[in-house]
Amino acid sequence: MIVLDASAVVKLIIDEPGSDLVRKKIDSEAKEGEPIYAPDIALAESINAIWKYSGLKGRKNVDPYRTLADLMLIWDRLSIVDTETLAPIAMKIAVENKITIYDALYAALSKLNRAPLLTFDKSLKGKAGKIGIELAMA
Repeated sequence: MIVLDASAVVKLIIDEPGSDLVRKKIDSEAKEGEPIYAPDIALAESINAIWKYSGLKGRKNVDPYRTLADLMLIWDRLSIVDTETLAPIAMKIAVENKITIYDALYAALSKLNRAPLLTFDKSLKGKAGKIGIELAMA
């Protein structure tokens, strides 16, 4: 069982440092039949990252439409949890730890399911111990 944030989801669809590690971890979880969770906001954040890579960063090897199609294939295999379910826990985490509600939603999902969080967000990784969540990869 694992929780993915958008930084991990993006590494599944766009080759960048850490992509191989994420793919191996997800393959391992899937082979064991473990659920792979993500909050619903991860979809919008991942689509935004595709847009950034294909437009703002000018990576010519990132076709936004093909990459979006790849994302949607992966998305359909994840266990998605809606913001409404996570909001009360996320607000408490955000206020107590002075983090964005976006990051707190990932942390809340991790806490709720007692599942390690797979993230490449340095700020969130730095707060994980204080929040009381385990990281899937340190």
